[in-house]
Amino acid sequence: MELRVLRYFLAVVQEQSISKAAETLHLTQPTLSRQIKELEEEFGKQLFIRGNRQITLTDEGYLLKKRAEELVELADKTINEMTKKQEDLSGEITIGSGETTCIEPVLRCIKDLQKEFPLIQFHIMSSNKDDLQDKLDQGLVDFSIIIDNVDKTKYHFLTLPSFDQFCILARYDDPLTLKEALTNEDLQNLPLIVSKQSLKDKYLPHHIKTSQIVATYNLSFNAALMVKEKVGYALVLNHLNYHPELTTLPLKQSEQLKWHFIWKKDQSLTPIQKLFIERLPDYL
Repeated sequence: MELRVLRYFLAVVQEQSISKAAETLHLTQPTLSRQIKELEEEFGKQLFIRGNRQITLTDEGYLLKKRAEELVELADKTINEMTKKQEDLSGEITIGSGETTCIEPVLRCIKDLQKEFPLIQFHIMSSNKDDLQDKLDQGLVDFSIIIDNVDKTKYHFLTLPSFDQFCILARYDDPLTLKEALTNEDLQNLPLIVSKQSLKDKYLPHHIKTSQIVATYNLSFNAALMVKEKVGYALVLNHLNYHPELTTLPLKQSEQLKWHFIWKKDQSLTPIQKLFIERLPDYL
């Protein structure tokens, strides 16, 4: 399996047509068709379902698409890093992060670093803890910002100075908004929408019962939409409400949750990554 052929495969996926992909790649249609056929023979799987007007992916094709995108992205990133001159402080830094205002010190560091070195470009990728650690382990992000505990055997880490706490996201017209803060008793029978990650890692408030959970979410924007439509009340981290029809209600008893900036212990850092790590503690 060659990287070149994976790029061909992704072009066909993008265009949903071998003929259109061939034009984009400046190949003849028979040449591209043969490459795709050889790829299917190599895996022993059918990757596409050929239709009259367009082609669609099989289940195996969808799996290869995901892996091919990861491999091509990693290859492009490696080529970019290896071909830059050491004295050129330019390039890209990719940071995976959960949704939190606690990353503001990191963003201030980014802002100042870009003023000094305008050729450095930063990419912020939002996701949950498990996905961020997987992407870091695979080399798809350079650093990750995760909540709660850190595996100190695998990662170096810097702890961010501020913390998050759980609160309840509710509609402005809800009677609970008349309270200054919610007690455990207030939460006892509420239909709750919780993050799948917090449910998996078991850092939800201990008094919440499984029977109360009516839905889960990955990122908080969709949780807000569910609250707006009266699916339930979302248990979210504070400072994450950007919906004009909703408000956050503090909890009287809520654990302080810390965030950590992590990178792999066996990671070989590029010059700009080293510079970033050296500068970041000054902002924490």
